[in-house]
Amino acid sequence: MKEKLLQALWQLTLAQEKALEDDEIEEFEKFLNQKETLIHQLKVVREKEGMDWSETEKQLVKKLQEVDARMNTYFQQELEATKKEIGKIRNQKKVAHFYNHPYSTASEEGIFIDKRRT
Repeated sequence: MKEKLLQALWQLTLAQEKALEDDEIEEFEKFLNQKETLIHQLKVVREKEGMDWSETEKQLVKKLQEVDARMNTYFQQELEATKKEIGKIRNQKKVAHFYNHPYSTASEEGIFIDKRRT
């Protein structure tokens, strides 16, 4: 039973990776929800049948971890790119605001008028 669930999990993981490569976020989320259900079922089965993995199951789990690590790396890269993009947008908004409203803030520079008479 565990191996059957692991095989289904493997198929979903491959489909999830393909959806990620194709930028199909809705499909990715759908597969993610299905994987969550399978993982829960797998936990229940492991509690009933025992916690040990067979060699085939161990190899499958290792493959699953490798694919998940690749997807995690991809997400980290996308997160960093998104953070940079948000930073650029904030900077552009700030520059546009100062360009459109040049006298809205007090300038650090100024003129000193000496009132003493010489």
